[in-house]
Amino acid sequence: MSAEDIMGKAAIIAIEKFAEKGLDKISNAIGVVFPFHDTKRIAIQTYIDEIQKSDRVSEEKLWVIYNLKSTIKQLNNQIKIAEIAYDSAKEGTVFSEESKVDDEWLDRYLDSAKFVSDEEMQSLWGKILAGEFEKPNSVPIRIMRVLSETNAFYAKIFENVCHLAVNIVPVYADNNTSIPINCVFVPMSEFDEGYLGELQVTYNNVKELETLGLLSVDNLLGFKSLLIDRTAEEAIVQYGDKTGKVKIYQNEIPVGQIKLTEVGECIRRFITPKIINQHFEEVINYIKEYEIVYDVIRK
Repeated sequence: MSAEDIMGKAAIIAIEKFAEKGLDKISNAIGVVFPFHDTKRIAIQTYIDEIQKSDRVSEEKLWVIYNLKSTIKQLNNQIKIAEIAYDSAKEGTVFSEESKVDDEWLDRYLDSAKFVSDEEMQSLWGKILAGEFEKPNSVPIRIMRVLSETNAFYAKIFENVCHLAVNIVPVYADNNTSIPINCVFVPMSEFDEGYLGELQVTYNNVKELETLGLLSVDNLLGFKSLLIDRTAEEAIVQYGDKTGKVKIYQNEIPVGQIKLTEVGECIRRFITPKIINQHFEEVINYIKEYEIVYDVIRK
């Protein structure tokens, strides 16, 4: 038996084990998420039978095996993401046709997910899948295009941007408060320096995130958050266990040079918040630069 034949036999054994165990695991754990798995099983077995019965030369067999490996890798990526979705979903989430997840959404999702092999990216994709089954039609279909074009490096930077979100709570004249506004606040008054530089939230990187469709950048005037209730004259800025009270002028408050797009905001829902040292102080300093009276309060 030649080396090629030994390699081919080993590959066939691995594929057979995967077909018997891996695909069944999907069916048992996820169900309707992979409605096509029986078709894939038949396709794989057909390829295996073809290799076993054919009189092809070794080079041809190796080519078929290579194609099978590619298919298996894609299925394996989908399996891992599906398992993450199953584990991440809220208790009571139904992974079946009863969930009423749109067929086109699911088809596009699965077609894109098969190419995701980075573990951190798989984790994000899995959480997004869980989110759609928890609340159908809550994840825009174009999110697949954006995520497919975002590599692990830029995904990590976007995650760091999301860690910079603060709560802004309008305060009325009678000291009652309103519903908090949660938004990303990136005080990029000095690009590529300080803690933002350490987080790789630099000008070039955020411009790339802008190109990907995750956020918008305004490094000149910056963005402002419009407060709904015009009677509020103050607002409380919250970040972690720190708060700062600021005056409100013309019913708005500056929120830095970055604003997430609809897709970016959707993805942020699936990123676990993390407190970044020095961020609160920089937010207050940024607001101070806009000549807003502030009174820092620390708990």
